[in-house]
Amino acid sequence: MATRIGKYKISKRESEVSLRDGGQVDGTLIAEGGSATGAAAGGSAAGTLAGGDNAGTITVSTQLANTNTFTVTWGTARAAAPNCVVTSNVGVVNWGYTVSTTALTITATGNTSTGDIHYVCL
Repeated sequence: MATRIGKYKISKRESEVSLRDGGQVDGTLIAEGGSATGAAAGGSAAGTLAGGDNAGTITVSTQLANTNTFTVTWGTARAAAPNCVVTSNVGVVNWGYTVSTTALTITATGNTSTGDIHYVCL
C-alpha cells in the first residue's frame, strides 16, 4: 500500500530509500562530486590537491606564510555553501578556512610548515 510524503504518493520500496523524515544508512555512503581544482597563492607558497568536490587532501609542499591561501575550487558550484570538516596532520599549524558555494579557502595565520590538510564537505 502506498503512503504519502507531502503531495506525492510513495510505494513501500520508494519509502525505504527516503530519508526525508529521518533514517539511517547502513554500510558505506558514497558521495560523488565533481572534480575540484586547487591553487596556492602568495609568496612562494606551493601545494597540490588530490581529491574532488566532497573530499580531498591538500599537500602543502612549501609552507604558507601569513595571509597566503590555498583555494580548492569546486568543479560544480553549489546552491548553498556545504558543511565542511577540515583537519591537518601535526606539521601543519596556523591556518583557518572559509567555505562558499564555489570554493574552500585555507588561509595561513602564520607560517604553516608543510604536510597534509584533509577536508570532507557535504
